[in-house]
Amino acid sequence: MSDSNLRALERRFHASGSVEDESAWLRARVQAGELEQSKLEWAAYCGHKAARWALGESAPTVDRDPSIFAATLTKWGRDTAIRSLLAT
Repeated sequence: MSDSNLRALERRFHASGSVEDESAWLRARVQAGELEQSKLEWAAYCGHKAARWALGESAPTVDRDPSIFAATLTKWGRDTAIRSLLAT
């Protein structure tokens, strides 16, 4: 995907604010190598709607048990887990 196409998707998302447009932009960023797949998965695990939409059926299952949720966050690294927990 060209840089101009990525920017067009970004502009469309910012104009509409829709989950669908953000999801399309996120998928395009992953395909272009601008966003790591693992970061999209982390965002989906943390409940980001557009990230979950972008991943569809492959979105990670979110465990509502706080201890399991916290333990699973370590999949994305210790620092990411700590920052994620502090942000909640």
